[in-house]
Amino acid sequence: MPDDQHSAERGSLNTMFDVLSHSTRRQILVELADHNLRTEAAFETEEFAADGNSDSPETELHHIHLPNLADAGFINWGPRTETITRGPRFSEIEPLLVVIDDHKETLPVDWP
Repeated sequence: MPDDQHSAERGSLNTMFDVLSHSTRRQILVELADHNLRTEAAFETEEFAADGNSDSPETELHHIHLPNLADAGFINWGPRTETITRGPRFSEIEPLLVVIDDHKETLPVDWP
């Protein structure tokens, strides 16, 4: 494998692990794997802010998590329509989401 391709794959994998490192983003992606079209309101609960930050779930959702997922290409987010759908790179992260979902009973408690 050429070094450029290997480096790109490693960067992509690092991006996926970075995205999955936060429970809110994991939960959003797992939910999208089950139901492609979602609304922001589905994620505006205390359940999605379990990390103890002082910011409200809505603030974190709109200013951190949804923009990060959209920038990575894993979701399409329409702030005006308040809709979230699978993005152009969703299929790249989907196998990891399947592993997370298939092994949720054996993963740490804070995993979706």
